[in-house]
Amino acid sequence: MQYPGESQCREAAREVERRRPGWMVVWGCYSRLFVAFPLFPAAPGAVVTASYPEALVARLQEFERTAGNA
Repeated sequence: MQYPGESQCREAAREVERRRPGWMVVWGCYSRLFVAFPLFPAAPGAVVTASYPEALVARLQEFERTAGNA
């Protein structure tokens, strides 16, 4: 079953991927979170999550800064 807004959330995840190409971003339909996995060398198990796309982008930027990949 697809919930209202789910397709918009998936599109938002694709947009974050376009803006931050070093990441694979998915919308968690059960968790209701955006989840990002680094496509560059990072600590094992590194995952970044947020409730909305702009917060995810900010967290990805911070992760990249602290990981030395900005």
